[in-house]
Amino acid sequence: MEIKKREVLFSVIIVLAMIAVGFLISGAITEHMQREAEKYTTAVRVEDATQFTYGMKTDFGNALVYGELQAKEPVTDPALEGEYLTIRRVREEYTMHTRTVTYTDSNGKTRTKTETYWTWDYAGSWDQESETVMFLGHEFEIERLYLPEGDSIQLKDGSTYLYEGAHIRYYFSGLPSSFDATIHADLREGSIGDGAEVFVNHTPEEVVEDQLNGQKIPVIIFWVVWLLLTGGAVFGFLYLENRWLDD
Repeated sequence: MEIKKREVLFSVIIVLAMIAVGFLISGAITEHMQREAEKYTTAVRVEDATQFTYGMKTDFGNALVYGELQAKEPVTDPALEGEYLTIRRVREEYTMHTRTVTYTDSNGKTRTKTETYWTWDYAGSWDQESETVMFLGHEFEIERLYLPEGDSIQLKDGSTYLYEGAHIRYYFSGLPSSFDATIHADLREGSIGDGAEVFVNHTPEEVVEDQLNGQKIPVIIFWVVWLLLTGGAVFGFLYLENRWLDD
């Protein structure tokens, strides 16, 4: 691949144009992330039951509320110890697959063969959850909450998987029946609104810090992808003959 001077100059123009466009896009991403973070940084912080009740009655609106979240009707499973707010049982099946493999034999000839291999594959899940929860002296339907995925739960014997024969197994995840949490809620009309986010074992200060730190991640990912695209665009341009530059 012969690289001409004019191609180098044009490549520099491509890079500068891509970087300029990249700054515009990353700026838009940053502004969007800042607006999202403002929902948390500007929220009223509530950490006691009296203020929580007062906030719902007087329409505090956007708030980060810290307290203990408890399942009113805890759920259980025969394979597990204790009670939980949520339990997810996931089924996996040990399944045989085939694939075609290309290789070179001892004579240097290219050949193919069919191999078989086995993997544990997802085969469905079942959820249990308490219908209602208690939070700072008030009862709410669990449907009003946006709960995070639960952590892995060990079985009674301390193992991770419950086997049903040689080709079927289950594993469990969930949330404990009670835990400290911060809820990002809309306090008005005596309730917390719909889709209130639950941050397990996080104080309001930690929630705000995580949201502020999280602003940087999309921008970093964008620039990594954008610079790879820029490099690909330059390489693709140089790979072409570009005879029009000789005119």
